[in-house]
Amino acid sequence: MKNLAVIFPGLDYSLEKPLLYYAEKIVRNFGFEVVEISYGKLPEGEKRKVLDYALLAANVAVNKISFEKYDNIFFISKGNGTAVAGSVLKNMLQEVYHILFAPINEAVSYFSEDCLVFTSSNDPAIHMAEVMKRHGEIAFELHVSKEADHNLELGDALKDIFMLRKIQEICHRYIGKRISAKEAGDDTSNC
Repeated sequence: MKNLAVIFPGLDYSLEKPLLYYAEKIVRNFGFEVVEISYGKLPEGEKRKVLDYALLAANVAVNKISFEKYDNIFFISKGNGTAVAGSVLKNMLQEVYHILFAPINEAVSYFSEDCLVFTSSNDPAIHMAEVMKRHGEIAFELHVSKEADHNLELGDALKDIFMLRKIQEICHRYIGKRISAKEAGDDTSNC
């Protein structure tokens, strides 16, 4: 089977930061091909304008990918990248599993049954009431911290490492379950 992961960083959360760095290592250990989205130099200004620019850059990169040659496609995104990935996802014909780290409000409408969401009730970039409303509408896998910040960190290095490990173990299990289900010919791999 051929597997692909497309990684959408946050606007201020690079691919080298822990959540994305280790998520990429996990998919590479599964034998995935990886496409790292780069937004290039982003303009200054209001958030909507910056997100639109990032989406344009992401679409240029994504349009170069032959998605039809992959058996499993995963989008992995963080922060503002969750809205960019969600916007790209809505135009996809293929089934895509989506792992969202600390999504922003603009991404909530893109949550689907094929996604895994990590967020915090202490994150100012998301309205938990909207997340919970969406979770009531569709059954996606949701993990909520009560104390973490927008980077899913607690402010103490050892606690942050413990939380990072827990998050990545959940990601590993989520990815492995979907790959195994596809290999077995089971289409009931949704959350």
